[in-house]
Amino acid sequence: MDNVLFLLGDFPVTRAQAAIGAVIVLALLLVVVLVGVMRASAQRASEAAGQLAEQLRAGFLDQLADRDARIQALDHQVRVERERGADLL
Repeated sequence: MDNVLFLLGDFPVTRAQAAIGAVIVLALLLVVVLVGVMRASAQRASEAAGQLAEQLRAGFLDQLADRDARIQALDHQVRVERERGADLL
C-alpha cells in the first residue's frame, strides 16, 4: 500500500504506473514537437527550392539573351563581310 500515490475512483495508482504514464505523455509530446519541426523544415526547404528554381530560370534567360545578342552580332558581321566581298568584285 505504500507504493500507492493516489486513488482514481476505486483504482489505486502506483509509482510504477505513474512513471509509465509520464513516459507515455513525454513520448507523445516529443512526437508532436518532432512533427512540428519536420513540417517547418519542409516548408523552408520548399521555399528554398522555389527560390533556387527562380534564380536558375533567371540565369537561363540571361544566358539565352546573351546568346541571341551574340548571334545577332555575328550575323551583322557576316553581312558586313559579304558586302565588303561584293564591293571587291
